[in-house]
Order: sequence, then C-alpha cells, then structure tokens
Amino acid sequence: MDATELWRANGKPCSGEINANRCRIKLRYKNAIKDAASSVDATFNHSLYDHLCKKDTVGFWKAWRKRFCVNNLKPTCVLNGKSGSENVHDEFTEHFKGVFTPNDSAAENSYKKEINSFFSSHSGQFSVPFIHIE
Repeated sequence: MDATELWRANGKPCSGEINANRCRIKLRYKNAIKDAASSVDATFNHSLYDHLCKKDTVGFWKAWRKRFCVNNLKPTCVLNGKSGSENVHDEFTEHFKGVFTPNDSAAENSYKKEINSFFSSHSGQFSVPFIHIE
C-alpha cells in the first residue's frame, strides 16, 4: 500500500489529508475482502440450493463435504501443553473419563424411585398412558 508508506514517511500523522487518505484506502481494502468472502458464501449457498432443487443428493453432499468436512478437519498436535499422539490421547481420555459412567444397580434404583415419585405427584397431568415394560 503506497498510502501507508507515504503516511509512515511523513511521521504517522493522526490527522490531516495523508491520514484521511490512508484510512479511506484501508477501509476500501477491508470492504473488498468482506465482499469477496460474502460472494464466495453466496455462490456456495446458491450451489447447494440448486442441488436441492434438482434433487441431486449426491451433488449436494459432495458440495457440503467439500465446504464443511474435509478442509476443516485438522488433527491437533498439542493439547493442554502436551504434544505427540500418545500424550494427546492420554489427555483426551483423562478429560472425558468422568463424563460418562454407567449406572450400577444402586443408581438405577435411585433413578427409578425419583421417576416414580415424579409420576405419582403429577398423575393427572399427562394425557399419554404410562406403560410398564419388564
């Protein structure tokens, strides 16, 4: 950008014609980038819409995967400061270990009592009949 170089050469003034010119050019540049990105999105959306209108499911899913799936999947090399696939695997496992725990019989009985209590206190409020499955 010649305007930025001219602005720097003149001591980076905060006001005046040189700064105003630099700001106008910078704004036009940013708007051009925004318009180009918007145009790409609009073209992609029209492409998906055309595939849907033609009931071309194969073309639709190819376009979808090309846009959202293949290019955006990047495996991580570092997780929580640990690198290497084995360390990343261990960090992931450690983090999600406590998220899911299968019910034991005590937990199942506790949930069963809670549900039965809820249904007995709200017995006339449901239009769908309660079905016992054994």
